[in-house]
Amino acid sequence: MSFFNTDLSGQNTFAFPRYLNPTECVSRAVDILNSSAPTRILLLLPATTEHKFLAIAQLKGSSLSKALCASENYTLALAINKESMHRDPVNWAAVVERLQEWCPEVDIPKSTDSLFRERVAPTHLPRSLPLNGLTRQLRADIPGVFSFHRPHAHAVDAKQLRRANLPPIVSSALIKINRHKFSLLALGILPNELRKLVRKENADSEACLDHLRKIFFWGSYRIWKTRKALVTSYWESLEASKVKPKRKRRGQCESGCKSSFHFLVKSVDLSKQRLTLSMFSHHSTVDSTPTSGH
Repeated sequence: MSFFNTDLSGQNTFAFPRYLNPTECVSRAVDILNSSAPTRILLLLPATTEHKFLAIAQLKGSSLSKALCASENYTLALAINKESMHRDPVNWAAVVERLQEWCPEVDIPKSTDSLFRERVAPTHLPRSLPLNGLTRQLRADIPGVFSFHRPHAHAVDAKQLRRANLPPIVSSALIKINRHKFSLLALGILPNELRKLVRKENADSEACLDHLRKIFFWGSYRIWKTRKALVTSYWESLEASKVKPKRKRRGQCESGCKSSFHFLVKSVDLSKQRLTLSMFSHHSTVDSTPTSGH
């Protein structure tokens, strides 16, 4: 997977261009952020790299030399669009605490700290990360010749099967089995080659195959049910934090402001930034009602 060829719009990504041109990576990140989907990229860049992203932290090379095998200083930069800042709120206090816990020598830029502290973050929950037990199993690369039941894992290829010293007919069947679509398994449809192999090795093959169909069908149902619960929980928290949008005046159009803090209420001016033509650059009155924008 290449940072330059993969569509990363709508995703949260960490990029460390250690062996790439940092300037080209910055340009690529700018292009990715033009998406209207909530997108953010956390970049670990050499401190000398020019960019217009939020500098989250300055890291000394001496404190990272063991991990990076380098002595130069680094900047942890957050490239984020306004949709992502609102859709998945950043708990800035927790971020600072975790960074200082991870590396006591970390330097948090005062300008970035002011930008976050002067805004009121949305009260809804961020979207859930794909770190639940079911997803981990689907991503895991485990020893064996079957990988069709783990759609996010690396498929077992022909070279790996050759090392297993299997008969050519069996190896050919396994290659086809591992290409079987997981969506078909969710319906209880097994690969034809798997059914042939089971029938050759097991006299009571139909009972075994029926058991496998049930496992895949109900396992897929559990995945769907877990995902549905997570999605429902997120949208309910988002709806609870919304306020009634104000009616637009005649001729008033959507703001084209590109600031990542576009949807966040500004409660106090700590950054002392110059005001822009955007209405979102000015102070907003904050009341006791949870809000997601102004």
